[in-house]
Amino acid sequence: MRNYQKLFILLFISAALFSCQKDHDLNVSVNESGTFKVTTLDTADNGMANACVEIIALNSGNVVLRDSTGQSGVCTIDPLNQGTYKCRVFAPLDRSEYIINEHFQGIAGQTETLELHPMQNAGKATIKVIDSENDTAFANVKVAVRPYLRIGMNEENSFEKIMKDAFYLSKTDANGIVVFEKIPVTGSKPRPRFYSIVTYIDEEHYNPASGGFRVHKGEHTKDTVYSYL
Repeated sequence: MRNYQKLFILLFISAALFSCQKDHDLNVSVNESGTFKVTTLDTADNGMANACVEIIALNSGNVVLRDSTGQSGVCTIDPLNQGTYKCRVFAPLDRSEYIINEHFQGIAGQTETLELHPMQNAGKATIKVIDSENDTAFANVKVAVRPYLRIGMNEENSFEKIMKDAFYLSKTDANGIVVFEKIPVTGSKPRPRFYSIVTYIDEEHYNPASGGFRVHKGEHTKDTVYSYL
């Protein structure tokens, strides 16, 4: 009888040990995050510093992370949970701002890298200004170009606000023509951007409703506007 009791005790201890071992094997830590690295480059492949980087979760549309590029144009986000995202970069240059969007997949335990060229997301515009009073080319008149984001709504048209918002300031040539290169194509939403044209002589003489135009990636827009000053 005593031998049976010893055998039962041994079997019980063995079962307990194997049971603990199994639980230990199941207690595995799973890495659910990876690393994301984006490099923002200009047309000469130089890094664009101080570009704002937003990481947007595609399943919710929410901005989950926001950071900026360093002097080399690089922004590293670590950790980033596994998932599908959109990287949106706002790259400032002079008075303007270039915006580009790119989708990517974040994979646990891996580093996802992107090289983005925001300035490739741009177009060109040639504008001819006509003097409304005599229907001739308006030579040597100053021109401001600013993004018009609220189509169908009133904008503040004070001269100070126009100068603050303007992406470009230039002047027409003897034929009333002015050319704008590398105009950002899109705003925060991925659609062609509309720009308004303001002609002016000084802060007392300006026409905030001279005209407007849209720009498309890689395309050359040509337009004629009429101005009275």
